Amino acid sequence: MSDVATTLTLAGPTARVWYEMIPQIGLSRDNVHLLHALLAVSAAYRFSLHPYDLNSHNQSLQHYGRCLSLLGTMDFTSPDTNAAAALATVLLLCSYEVR
Repeated sequence: MSDVATTLTLAGPTARVWYEMIPQIGLSRDNVHLLHALLAVSAAYRFSLHPYDLNSHNQSLQHYGRCLSLLGTMDFTSPDTNAAAALATVLLLCSYEVR
């Protein structure tokens, strides 16, 4: 997942949040959507570095699709929904879309 941190060219405390804290939140059982977003962006970044690596391309598409699927089933009005994880997921998906 370190590819996400280098993909999002950030510095200081913001970079630390994306490099350390967001992946930890994504590893939580209730935030699998965030994990898939992280993996999609990481695989897309690897594919941008190695355009003939079709495995990375396929993995990015699979994780992106799974993430969208999971987001579609979430109840954003529930107090149990982690708003920070949902926001991080959407930000990552936006990053994925503009690549």
